[in-house]
Order: sequence, then structure tokens, then C-alpha cells
Amino acid sequence: NKIYGIYAGTGSSVSVGGDLTMNNNGAWGLTNGDKGGSFVDNYAAGLYANGGTISVDGEVDLLTNGNGVLSYGTNQGNANVNIGGGSITVNKESSVGYYSLLAYQGSKINFNYDEEAAAAGSNDVVLNGNMGVLLEEYATSKDTIINLGLNTKDSVWTGVLHNNYTDGKGQA
Repeated sequence: NKIYGIYAGTGSSVSVGGDLTMNNNGAWGLTNGDKGGSFVDNYAAGLYANGGTISVDGEVDLLTNGNGVLSYGTNQGNANVNIGGGSITVNKESSVGYYSLLAYQGSKINFNYDEEAAAAGSNDVVLNGNMGVLLEEYATSKDTIINLGLNTKDSVWTGVLHNNYTDGKGQA
């Protein structure tokens, strides 16, 4: 029972030229009923780049009973997600343990961050949920990065960072 709001597989790209909302008037905009599997964190995600690229030029409003953003590098290609800012809230009561931003081996998430300028963007950011920069057991270590711009007075992140890299290639 996997569910994704937007999915980009290896070599593909999805671009949203404005704002993106997955919020059902205060109810979960995306949910799989809190079900998972042996690799539970990929069972539900608002945005899932699985070796592909997802770009949202505007701001997001994601209220998910699943991961907000999941970026997963594959052996065939790296994954990238670029978002202009906005709000992500994940279900903190979930038995699965979802993340607001989750980057796996060889992937990158830029949230309110201009990579070319190497600087934070100017939009507000509200993240309610943990962030993860993770490497699967027995996988080859690749650079995995979350760039997060919290540069406005109304920007806030509530959660913890989980980084299981031991060789410095996982960065947030």
C-alpha cells in the first residue's frame, strides 16, 4: 500500500511552476493509513524522487501522514528535490516514524535554498517533523545533503536530525 503525491523515477523530472498544496483543510492531504513494511519510510511520501528530480518553484503546504519529502539516490542516478519554501507537517503520532525531509544515499534536498548562489532563499519555512540524512546498511556511501534555509524571522523547524553516516558524506 504505497502512496505518493508526486513521484520521479530514475532519469525523470517533474516541475511545478507555482505553489503546491497537499492539505485537506487541516486533515491529512496524503495518508496510507499508517501502514508500512520492512522498508517503511518509502511507503508514503508527498514528494518522492527515486533517482529523479522534483522541482517546486513556489512554496509547499504539505500535511502528510507519511514523509513530507523523500529523496533517494539509486545505482542508476542521484535524486534531487528543490523547493522554494513553505510548510511541511508530518504525523508525529505515527507508529512508522515519518520525516519532514528525508535524503538517502546520493541524493539532495534544497528547501528554500538557492544552490547556485549558495545562499538561503527569502521565503518562510515551517517544518514540523524530523529530518534524516541516511545510508542504508551495506550500501555504498555517496554524498547525501539537505540544504535548509531558515533565514526569516517566521521560519522554524521543530524536530531532530538523524544522520547515520560515519564518513562525513551525510550533511545537513
